[in-house]
Amino acid sequence: MDAKKMTNNYLEALRCMEKARDILKNKAREEDGLYQSKRYVREACALAYLAALLAAEAYLVGKGRPIPKRRDKRGNIHDYKHELAGVDEEMLTYLDAAWGSLHCGGYHEGVVVAKMIQAGMECADFLINAIRPATEEARVATV
Repeated sequence: MDAKKMTNNYLEALRCMEKARDILKNKAREEDGLYQSKRYVREACALAYLAALLAAEAYLVGKGRPIPKRRDKRGNIHDYKHELAGVDEEMLTYLDAAWGSLHCGGYHEGVVVAKMIQAGMECADFLINAIRPATEEARVATV
């Protein structure tokens, strides 16, 4: 993956995370450690999980282990986990945690516990920071 595409994936992941945080803050509204709207928590978790997947995919491509394309099937989390297991265990751990708290908990089950959702967001942030390019454009975006 060339540097421009890596930067674009990084910036797209940042946009997804920014939008997810905005939804949690302004629409889901946290009170006493719980978000008040399952609908908006689900939306934010879906965006944050997408950002984590974008980062994981870019990381794998950068390491020479792209996710294999499947005929007639969509790629799934097991493909990402399988490839990450052979490259970086720490990244695998963070992706698994983001999957559990954001995708399974926040999106599918509608968990509204703020600490759990925030933990998943931190895992997604870790994955995104792992692909942060050392370009001026990316540095400006993080500020």
